[in-house]
Amino acid sequence: MMTSRYVKQLKRKYNVKVFSEVYCSSSGYYVASCLITGGGKRDKRDIDLAGCRIMWHSQPFTYQGYPAYVTRSIADQLKQMSDEGELSVYEYNRDGDRRYQELRYHVPEHLEYAIDYNFKKYGSGKCETN
Repeated sequence: MMTSRYVKQLKRKYNVKVFSEVYCSSSGYYVASCLITGGGKRDKRDIDLAGCRIMWHSQPFTYQGYPAYVTRSIADQLKQMSDEGELSVYEYNRDGDRRYQELRYHVPEHLEYAIDYNFKKYGSGKCETN
């Protein structure tokens, strides 16, 4: 049996900061943004909330491979911001300006479901059972 003196504490290479604005497309597709720092890089990435996948800026199917703790941190931060009411959703109007009020495509239940699903599947909530 391995004792604690043989267990090496792993140092986290990346730090993650999720922004509080969530984009809702005209098809009801939700995308959040985050800043990933570490390893000599600063990367701003978009997060596909349909599966908590990290992708290049608004380019689907360009998913980036990061360690599982990065995805867990993203799911946890989104859940915390959602629970505290800190998330703001926006859409673009015809002129290309951001619209935060009178949203046409945003369904609060869909966003809440996506955040809860990601938290249970990838975040710290995956240990809980309902």
